[in-house]
Amino acid sequence: MALTITQPLKGLFNIPDEEYFKSEGISKSSLDKINKSPLHYKHNLEHPMVSTPAMKLGSLVHAVILEPSEVEARYAVAPQVDKRTKAGKATYAEFLLESEGKIVVSEDDMDTACAMKDAIIQHQLASTLMCQTGDVEQAIYSIDPDLQVLKRGKIDKLCHNAKMIIDLKTTADGSPQGFQSSVFKFNYHTQVAYYMDMCKEIGVDIERFLFVVVEKTAPYAVSVHELDQEAIELGRQQYKRNLQTLVNCEMSGEWGSYSDEIIKISAPAWVK
Repeated sequence: MALTITQPLKGLFNIPDEEYFKSEGISKSSLDKINKSPLHYKHNLEHPMVSTPAMKLGSLVHAVILEPSEVEARYAVAPQVDKRTKAGKATYAEFLLESEGKIVVSEDDMDTACAMKDAIIQHQLASTLMCQTGDVEQAIYSIDPDLQVLKRGKIDKLCHNAKMIIDLKTTADGSPQGFQSSVFKFNYHTQVAYYMDMCKEIGVDIERFLFVVVEKTAPYAVSVHELDQEAIELGRQQYKRNLQTLVNCEMSGEWGSYSDEIIKISAPAWVK
């Protein structure tokens, strides 16, 4: 993920995930690694994370909810067969042959994704938001005005007329307290600031960023969240700091981790 811009790339593009992930630009997930330490960023760059079952389920949920017309072409539901038997092996081998080029998912995962979609449909506000006119899964690229580096992101739903971004999140706890914890654990506040700033940099007027949140287990409770300006500004300060750190490391060739000195640990407020 080089910082050097080798091609003029700025704007919104409808491109597949495979092409997006191979493209240039600093993503929010890259900044998450830098936020931990430059060494973690460098290691991830040299040893990309392999997709986990949780990540695959998340991608399936996004497809089922945001791009339902594409699900059949992209995914194949594996038959429930006993692959220890000759007949089971033969059935599964035939299935793999017929579904070549598709992502294989289990029946349980597909059922879960569909249940989560149904839960959103039954939630009046979330359903209304998801029915807003807009473009889904848009890749966005912009040039940071301060550091002149290429930034990139993937917007779940961009509603131009409503001047709004809608981001779909799956979570273990969608309650106000639970999602608040997730926001700062997974740096969602930096995502909000990063994406809103990128939109501004390419001339797209965005005034709001809403999270449609659905829990990953029954009863698949749904909630809608919006960060206040203070949280967004904290995210902006964090991503700008991380971007500067990345530029500094790229220029110096030094990728440090934690402090070289002894770190003193105090008791956190919640145990006092």
